Amino acid sequence: MKICLINPPFTDRFCRGARWQASSKGTALWMPIWLIYATGVLDKAGHETRLIDSPAKKQSREELLAEVKGFDPQMIVVYTATGSIVNDLEITDLLKRACPQATTVITGPHVSVLPEDSLRRSPGTDYVICREFDYVLRDMAAVMDRGGDPSSLAGLAYLRDGKFTANEPPPPIENLDELPFSIQVIEKHLNIYHYHMDYLLYPWVQTYFGRGCYAQCVFCLWPQTLMGRKYRKRSLDSIFAELDYFRDRAPYVKELMIDDDTFTFDLPRVREFCERKIAGGYKINWCANVRPNITDLGLLRLMKKAGCRAMVAGYESGSPEILKRIKKGITLKQMEDFAGAARKAGIQVHGDFIIGLPGETPGTIEETFRAALRLKPATMQVSIALPLPGTEFYDWLKENKFLKTEDFSQFLTPEGAQNVMMDYPGLSGEDMKKAMHRIVVRYYLRPGYLAGALWRIVKDPREAVKFWHAGRKFFKYAMFGT
Repeated sequence: MKICLINPPFTDRFCRGARWQASSKGTALWMPIWLIYATGVLDKAGHETRLIDSPAKKQSREELLAEVKGFDPQMIVVYTATGSIVNDLEITDLLKRACPQATTVITGPHVSVLPEDSLRRSPGTDYVICREFDYVLRDMAAVMDRGGDPSSLAGLAYLRDGKFTANEPPPPIENLDELPFSIQVIEKHLNIYHYHMDYLLYPWVQTYFGRGCYAQCVFCLWPQTLMGRKYRKRSLDSIFAELDYFRDRAPYVKELMIDDDTFTFDLPRVREFCERKIAGGYKINWCANVRPNITDLGLLRLMKKAGCRAMVAGYESGSPEILKRIKKGITLKQMEDFAGAARKAGIQVHGDFIIGLPGETPGTIEETFRAALRLKPATMQVSIALPLPGTEFYDWLKENKFLKTEDFSQFLTPEGAQNVMMDYPGLSGEDMKKAMHRIVVRYYLRPGYLAGALWRIVKDPREAVKFWHAGRKFFKYAMFGT
């Protein structure tokens, strides 16, 4: 079959592949990673595919429609997000009118949680796939290629004569070794140089060594809507076959982003990975999402020796009470011990902080800033908590009547930036936005931080490209808040 998979146009640098989808305040543009893996699965099954990433190509609706119509697909797959859902459904309808013979399928966390609402808003959509969709698409294509009706397949939801049907969820993919390497799909379909991330060396590649997450954080998107609470892991043999590919066929890639929700859940596996990487002489740098509770200095030094240049740590808040409310499962003392050990090991930490979680007040915001000063991340981001359907945080806001609206078109500004979707007693959404700006500017414009950044560039000139791209956007944000 001819199958077109689409990350549709919206606003500049719109990151549907991020956990909180919005247009980046910096230079960041995530890869459409779930579409990448699904495309690879369909390629492996023998189908003719085209993967289109409109935000990366700066492609308009009209340009997208022309490209898809020229490809003349039998199936069109559109990846969606909450903040862009109105736009995404409109584009799906336009695609259906341009290619009426094609079966249209929408995917992503939002439509997984709200399949009936999504279908009723989009007459041009034939199916929603709920949850993990790689193999559901593969199985749909196999049935349709034989002239059959796929509507009985697990994971599908659809309307027939106005009646809504949702089949049972698809089983999670247990043998992740069967999936393609993301780099193979990227090389075939995308331009790797379109993608930037403020804390990664350029060019980089996003990959997954596992799916799912045991942690119970109430705000986190993927475990609650797509991938589940179980951490499913690829074998080390599969991982090192991927590293062989980078070494032998893609040496231009400077860094891997291991984007598992928490790569370090299984510390013995991390140790074995590092020892094998060192023994095999693999030089590629890597970064991973970690829980900030690793205090084994020996392990961190081993990770550094194995090419771990940076870690992304979800610190979230400096308030012990908020950490309890969001079920973080980590204390501030553990975070501080982790941060100190990471500095001793020479690994940079990108710290993620969130304003607006349950229990936030002006006082807890200041606690977060003070914690950031103690934790001293090499780079940091501060976000406003984004309530996304399917998360405990979204439900908590609704139950407590803090959610401003369920009109998803209001979740983002016309430029694609986050709107603040809640007001708390004594802390308005506007207060949160001002506090976010204030924390970022206060942190980065400290003389100590600027001196440290300059020293990192002197030690490793590759850092200069990263700081150049990020710095230009930061000063615009510092001056104008955009």
